[in-house]
Amino acid sequence: NISKMSVSRCFDELESISLPCIKRIGRSRFFVWSESWQQLWQAVRGFLKNPIVQQYKLQDSLGMTDFMLAGISALSVYSMVNDESYKVYAVDKEMAKTLSLKDKASFPEDEEPVEVFQVMQYVIPFHDGKTIDPLSVLLTLSPEEREDPRIEMAVDEMLKEQIWSKD
Repeated sequence: NISKMSVSRCFDELESISLPCIKRIGRSRFFVWSESWQQLWQAVRGFLKNPIVQQYKLQDSLGMTDFMLAGISALSVYSMVNDESYKVYAVDKEMAKTLSLKDKASFPEDEEPVEVFQVMQYVIPFHDGKTIDPLSVLLTLSPEEREDPRIEMAVDEMLKEQIWSKD
């Protein structure tokens, strides 16, 4: 469900970082990668950005639990790390508008919210559609979260079980 223009832009970006994975045959381009997925991730990781556009920390629950988990909440599904006392959900921009997240009361940064909604550039369902994909989870973690040794171990476990084992 991706437009030809979006795929073309992805190929352009891969070519711009000189990653040898785009092969041309005439006017057509093909993605060809013969190494492991882990090696591909290592090659592109530094070029990827956090997919979170906006984050809303709510002081009252919306009372719905059918959103995809993101952040530490998703990481806790993929690993043995404990979840926060609040859930972190991923929504796209359209859903954020539908939920009127902008109008909901937000919490100051130093207080603990009841729910957190991360508005994402894209939401890729994974794990039966209950969480966002593991690589997006990794991209959404803050530098402080990634420095925590427990989180670092949980990320390694998640990548090993959910991604690298698929090589």
